[in-house]
Amino acid sequence: GGEIVKEVTLNAPSNYNPGNMGLTFTTTGNLGATTIRRGHIPQFLAIDQSIARYYQVTPTNAGPAYNVSLDFQYFDAELSGLNEADLAMWINTTGSFWARRGVDMHNTTTDELGVNIGYAIGTITLGLDALLLNTRVFLQGAYNNSLSKMNSKLAENSLVPNTEPYTALGYTGIQNAGETLTIPIVGSIPDDSDIVDWVLVEVRTPSSPYSLVARRAALLRRDGLVTSDPGFLRSVTFLGVVGAANYNVAIRHRNHLGVMTSSPYYFGF
Repeated sequence: GGEIVKEVTLNAPSNYNPGNMGLTFTTTGNLGATTIRRGHIPQFLAIDQSIARYYQVTPTNAGPAYNVSLDFQYFDAELSGLNEADLAMWINTTGSFWARRGVDMHNTTTDELGVNIGYAIGTITLGLDALLLNTRVFLQGAYNNSLSKMNSKLAENSLVPNTEPYTALGYTGIQNAGETLTIPIVGSIPDDSDIVDWVLVEVRTPSSPYSLVARRAALLRRDGLVTSDPGFLRSVTFLGVVGAANYNVAIRHRNHLGVMTSSPYYFGF
């Protein structure tokens, strides 16, 4: 239950492993004074746990412009029963929600996995890979024909709930049931990333489209993109839906008719 803690200044480090803790940094940016904590309690990633190692990185300076690459080292004894070949990097920047950051390099002989993570702040661990769904949908009620985009009147009036609403509406099996996110404030000039409302996204088997594989609540942006995280990701993450395969995708909304792809789509990694 304990942690190893290292405090260090990271100014444009190149393949630097602070304190030999097993997390190597490369970036052209100055992260400033940074606290790195290494712990060995598996983290719960919605439906699967992580390996028995995590790092919590707290830099003074943070942002996607720093383009941080990380090399995460681990021991086989820390795998917690997970298939080593199926691991990917995950990061938690909100304190409650884990997002997939993927795999750029994975050497199962030397037990290290590398990713250009964009920025390194929050809790970082390794867990099973997941399906990332990039999709776009428009709600007729909110659609603005002159702009070819949707209006974000609910967000402008602080009426988009911070907690996903579909669990309370009786939907079961939602991977992120009860999740709470911060809805960005709409500025004086509309932006494509402004939130329109929550939607419910479902992955279904192609042979029997009525058969549910996984579902989760997500946020719909003004430009039609559906996202798990309004602050960074432009995709919806389905944990436990692993491997290149064909799926039907359905999207529901609280006061619109649901829609589903007319034929299966192939999703790879």
